[in-house]
Amino acid sequence: VISMHDGIVLYTTPSITDVLGYPRDMWLGRSFIDFVHLKDRATFASQITTGIPIAESRGSVPKDAKSTFCVMLRRYRGLKSGGFGVIGRPVSYEPFRLGLTFREAPEEARPDNYMVSNGTNMLLVICATPIKSSYKVPDEILSQKSPKFAIRHTATGI
Repeated sequence: VISMHDGIVLYTTPSITDVLGYPRDMWLGRSFIDFVHLKDRATFASQITTGIPIAESRGSVPKDAKSTFCVMLRRYRGLKSGGFGVIGRPVSYEPFRLGLTFREAPEEARPDNYMVSNGTNMLLVICATPIKSSYKVPDEILSQKSPKFAIRHTATGI
């Protein structure tokens, strides 16, 4: 769950540790876009800006109104055991399908000093689903025909 006021992560599920390796609390209080691949940040921002006018024009978005697209999210690199320096591994990314839903914050979660111009406080709920490859080894030929699919990243997420 992300605040639409400043883009800060307010809540994550424990599965973030299993999928990307981050400690769950490491996401809290940080900007979500910092975890998105540089090439995907414009797409992510575009999806949000096109979703905000829809949410504001309806007052509140129905629960089934979702926007989905694919992005690469950064994996956790870990820390050295003797200090706080990041291990000398390259940054790696994993492909995800993001489902975006705009919701109004519940009354008890709204700070008194923050109200949007239309009187609502919007939250962005993101459901991230990992995209797994059908291929197990390089240059593998699948026995069944698969649909054509292409992304603008290399296999390593660069």
